[in-house]
Amino acid sequence: MNPLDTIRKNRFSQLLGFAAALGVPATTMGGSANVFVDLELSLVTDVSGSVGFDDYQAMLNGYSAAFRSPRLINFIESGDIGAIAVNLVFFASDATEGIPFQLITNASEADAFAAQVDTWLSAKPGGIGGSTDIADGIDLGLSTLNTNNYDGTRVVIDVAGDGTGTSPGSSRDNALNNGVDTINGIVIGEDPDGSLRQFYSDEVIGGDNPFVSSAATFQEFEPRILEKLEAEVTGIPPVSNAAFLLGSSLQSVSVSAARATTQGVGGRLSRLRSGVRTSPMTISTPAPSYSAKGGMAKGGMPKSPIVETRRCPWEVYGGLFYSTEDIDQQFSTGFAGTPNFLVRPDTDITTFGGWVGFDYDFNDNWTAGFAVSGARSDVDMAFVGTSDIDTLALVPYVSYYRDAGSYATWADLQYAYGMNDYDITRFPAIIGSPEGNFHNIEFNIGVNLTAGQLVHGPFGQLRWLDGDIDSYQEIGVGGGFIPEQDYESLATQLGYQVSYQIPQGDSVWVPNATVAWEHEFEADQGNFLGVPLGEVDEDLLVAGLGLGWYTNCGWNASLDYRGRFGSDTQGHYVGGRVGKEF
Repeated sequence: MNPLDTIRKNRFSQLLGFAAALGVPATTMGGSANVFVDLELSLVTDVSGSVGFDDYQAMLNGYSAAFRSPRLINFIESGDIGAIAVNLVFFASDATEGIPFQLITNASEADAFAAQVDTWLSAKPGGIGGSTDIADGIDLGLSTLNTNNYDGTRVVIDVAGDGTGTSPGSSRDNALNNGVDTINGIVIGEDPDGSLRQFYSDEVIGGDNPFVSSAATFQEFEPRILEKLEAEVTGIPPVSNAAFLLGSSLQSVSVSAARATTQGVGGRLSRLRSGVRTSPMTISTPAPSYSAKGGMAKGGMPKSPIVETRRCPWEVYGGLFYSTEDIDQQFSTGFAGTPNFLVRPDTDITTFGGWVGFDYDFNDNWTAGFAVSGARSDVDMAFVGTSDIDTLALVPYVSYYRDAGSYATWADLQYAYGMNDYDITRFPAIIGSPEGNFHNIEFNIGVNLTAGQLVHGPFGQLRWLDGDIDSYQEIGVGGGFIPEQDYESLATQLGYQVSYQIPQGDSVWVPNATVAWEHEFEADQGNFLGVPLGEVDEDLLVAGLGLGWYTNCGWNASLDYRGRFGSDTQGHYVGGRVGKEF
């Protein structure tokens, strides 16, 4: 906001305070003073030659229907003052004010404005055949805003059109420097390469949190302009816009995909957490009773058996996993405290992947390893769109285990660097293919208490995840430029695990169970396209069941399940692993 606007708004706030102290209605200050409103809005509308008469009527029907919408009227009445002032400006080769500024504070006054719009339906201002001079429209909109009898908390110009014409950039800058807070735009018609939307982004819109909406046809103008007017009345960009909803979902989805992709490698350490350790093997080979020459050994007695202690410090392993997660839709607390703004649609994530790795026991305490994990996530974002995410993660880790007889302590540190490729389809047929990456650090620590074959004890986890999704240009009608997105998670778990060792010959079976409380410190998802994204679950229950089979210095296998349960999130993970020590 420029300094002149700041001075004007401060003065306006002071006057409101004086009015309240004197008991004067908020919309007036007596005598010839201007009327205070929440919003001054100039609707600057294209009626040039490219806009046919049917197209023109579709636009005006859209305006008329919007101002008869109970939802829009509710937003107007819910403002701090409960009033807006609106006019309608037409532009082609030049511009004219069709409907002067009118005060709207209730449904009756909104209907009166809509009725004035209806009177223009029988004739197209300026005729048909004029050029597209957006600059003249912005200039006249500014002039009417500066000469009306209203003082708005916000001052907005709304430009609607289907073409570019000459550059209006200087007129836009002049308006923003002379009292206009924001200029928004809505582009109408097919725009396969996004050039019209890009023109509006570069040359038309500007100021505080500007945005460009789009209507693929003039017949689609009615729902899109209602959405746009709601955004301008409330001061919140149109959060029902599919591009915003898709972007907000991708952040939560990316956290889920990264967690699922790296979880299996962390599960590799469940053997240590269950208290099952690889022990050195003692191999005894009997000595031959006869010499190599066919006679008795020297002294007539067999030699002593050959005893060999064998360690198996290496292990190679691999596994597969399947994960699902459902994230409920979420509404952000909207204008005047009403939960009207959808910031995240219902989202279903299905991830399938696997990993391979190896590790090495340096001694009885320290183990280090490295794994590669890959996954494909299929994402369904309700009515918004779909996405496929291919993930590749490189995962080094180190583990410490110390056995003290009746109890043991353990800790492990795991790092993952992941790379994501996104294939996105935003309905109906807009596509994008950004890339991204993430860093994940996970630290676990716990105590094993041993009572015969029963092993149990508390554990804790700290997990930090930081990632980004590159900016990209959508391809298709209505596609736009999507800026880079960042996402972050910082979570802790406090839990308890129980396992029971069942020896069977040379192997041992180990069923286990875990339960934990997870707390997310980055529940606030921040902003995207200037709009708050809402929150993810701050507290979740994480529960798991598993079954392992282990041989000493040989094969092993395990099957694990993990469930995540929150008020907005429900997830399930199943992973199987096979390993061989040598």
